[in-house]
Amino acid sequence: VATLKVVPIRNIEAACNQDKLHYLTDGIEDGPTNTLHSKWSSDGLLDNAWLKINLVRPAALAQIDLRVDGFRTTSYPLQVFAIVPASDGTTERVLVWEGYTPKCLGNCYLNIPKPVVAQSYELRMVGEATVKEAFASMTELAAKKNLSTKPSKSTTLSVSEIEVKVRK
Repeated sequence: VATLKVVPIRNIEAACNQDKLHYLTDGIEDGPTNTLHSKWSSDGLLDNAWLKINLVRPAALAQIDLRVDGFRTTSYPLQVFAIVPASDGTTERVLVWEGYTPKCLGNCYLNIPKPVVAQSYELRMVGEATVKEAFASMTELAAKKNLSTKPSKSTTLSVSEIEVKVRK
């Protein structure tokens, strides 16, 4: 079993709501009086539903831990790219993870199967989120079958915490 180590984040960039980005790495999940105001959300435009994570130094991320809004019911379709130097002096994006965030009871973990060394990573929402109660009554299996996964028609990405890790 590989042990993971937290990597320091220098800063996070976004297309919108930059004044809320500090909440992602402040270690505080709830705002004053436990009202969940300490989160960043995109503005609802899919083109703006991304975060660029800039590390203190280059690292081969093995895992990104996210606390997303609606973590028990909402799955966000995401792609994660390592931003690496290209041979012509520019940068290129290398896809390192793709899928829906798993429903969970807290943080969800995006495990990167083939880590790529980079100093910056981009996390991008690529479609509408889906909604389905993942933790409905476990004893009501017949009723649980009737719950369906449906598009939320939401292209707003909402995150309250990010932590990135490498293998030790």
